[in-house]
Amino acid sequence: MKVTAAKRFILVPVIYLAVIFGLIFLQFSKSGGFTEKAGALVVTGSPAAAQDDRKVPITAIRVVFGGIEFPFSRDDELMVDSGAKNQSQYILQGFSVNPDGVSLIFTGGVRLRFSAPSGGDSLAVRADSTDATVSRIALPFSLSRGWGISKDDKSGMLTLKSSGTKFELRAAEGASIDPTKRVVRLARSNDAFGSVSMQRTTETAALNLSQFIDQNAADPAVFAKGLAAYLDASYTGWKSARFSSDAGWSFPGGKTSFNEKTLAALLAEARRRGEYGEVRASLGDLISNNRERLTYFSNPLIGNIVRSTQVMFTQDRDDIQKLQAQIKNKDASLFERENLVHFVLDRAPYALAQDTLSFAGGLDAQQPVRTAVGLLGCLIEGKQLLADADDPFLKLDGVVEKVIVPAIKKTQSGFFLQTDGTDSDLSVSIRAGMLLIAFGQQTGKPIFTGIGQSLVNSAVSIASDNGFLPARITIQGNLVSDRTGSLAPELVYPLISGNPYYPHEVSFAHDAAPGVWAWTSSLDFKLESGANPMVFASRFPNGETYFVELHGIKPFKNIQLYEKDFRSDPDFERYDSSGWVYKEETQTLYLKLRHKADIERVRLFF
Repeated sequence: MKVTAAKRFILVPVIYLAVIFGLIFLQFSKSGGFTEKAGALVVTGSPAAAQDDRKVPITAIRVVFGGIEFPFSRDDELMVDSGAKNQSQYILQGFSVNPDGVSLIFTGGVRLRFSAPSGGDSLAVRADSTDATVSRIALPFSLSRGWGISKDDKSGMLTLKSSGTKFELRAAEGASIDPTKRVVRLARSNDAFGSVSMQRTTETAALNLSQFIDQNAADPAVFAKGLAAYLDASYTGWKSARFSSDAGWSFPGGKTSFNEKTLAALLAEARRRGEYGEVRASLGDLISNNRERLTYFSNPLIGNIVRSTQVMFTQDRDDIQKLQAQIKNKDASLFERENLVHFVLDRAPYALAQDTLSFAGGLDAQQPVRTAVGLLGCLIEGKQLLADADDPFLKLDGVVEKVIVPAIKKTQSGFFLQTDGTDSDLSVSIRAGMLLIAFGQQTGKPIFTGIGQSLVNSAVSIASDNGFLPARITIQGNLVSDRTGSLAPELVYPLISGNPYYPHEVSFAHDAAPGVWAWTSSLDFKLESGANPMVFASRFPNGETYFVELHGIKPFKNIQLYEKDFRSDPDFERYDSSGWVYKEETQTLYLKLRHKADIERVRLFF
């Protein structure tokens, strides 16, 4: 009897599937359980008593790596924070194995992924969900016999140890590890869940720059030109492709909404391109309909500075309390905050500034990658704001060669900083790139400038047409194997644009005193004299208007604009002219400056 090619095409995979299911059945029926290797993971479980519509017939499963165990059972619900009414929908459904790890599947669209490439040096734990209401997932864990978990008093680093073997445990943004309750929490951040990782620690090897041999620094103008295509795509998206005059801007997943960071990026870039008037006019109704949603952040561009600044004061108090708690708990992740040195010198109590600098003075350069990037940021800030004798970050420049550069992975898609095991948080990778550029320029070492440029160029090269990047990528070997979440171009923009029209802080801690600072979008806002009178000079296009807050200003007798005395007017923001008001209780001077020349001066007489 002849078998046609079409029938053979159908029969062969059917036979293979039958064999596979037969082996699974035999394994389950003989042993009552199963054990599988998935990369460096050991996966053990118990089969279900009967076959049904489950994807894999299991009642319990345990994922084990290097002394840490994650148990799951069909009888126990996954601990999930969700807006869903029926919490019981999040129960174990099945699993799938791949060469580098295992994925656990739960009803309700939740998936947990454990990745541990062969070799046993690292583990990454990630989550995703098709249910948008899921905001946080909690994973209980236990330790294998002979293993212990501890927290370093100086750095706050969590380590897992057993008879000479040591792993560092790291939590990415949106994730946390509770060593007391033995639970890992993964929360949504930038449209993706935070992740945790384990990394085997070894003695620091000598820095090998051979993979960067071709990374000589490009001329700044050449580097800027290389970013132009990305900025053009982002600007087109903000201005038209993603824009709706009624609703705001579109985002992945079909959502359209108003977003202050998008607004600020669009207006700043329009100002730089000489298109501000046209773009601002197109946004009139959208801004008016969302004015109550605007905060202090955009007020140098939009105004409403007196009311919106109250939000900043409240947020600052919350941030101060968080930093105080982190110092008390010896949590070095506090140094991951952007512009930390500016904040503690200008917007926090003197005692917190001293405690922060003292904490930094007790650290060494061997830190988690994210913390190392933050410390490099503090080093760059400290060079601008601190005297060398008072700067504890100078001795931490070793984070570059000991931590950051060794964590950079060369792939077929370019260079990326591995921030969490095999994962790269692209916002951190881009920030590290920009800081390495500044570090190379400060130290006269162009190799680091070139490496930084490669990190930035590699990240933006994988952007979508409208400038969106994946929030995280996974690197296996020299390949980018997975992309998760979404990083909007308006969040990348302040990292890479170098646009002074974008709202930013200017500190006068060095030139005047800690606590004196400006929130501005001026091309250049500087203190020309700290005596009496105190003179601030602003550079901005002639005929244009913007707003500025000056903090830490003591009560004064008189103020001059255009070299003339100017009276205070509480309604100054309503008029198409310059004006000001002063709040003594917060020592804040609010200004609206309409430039009659490229440089205008504000004189304060005491």
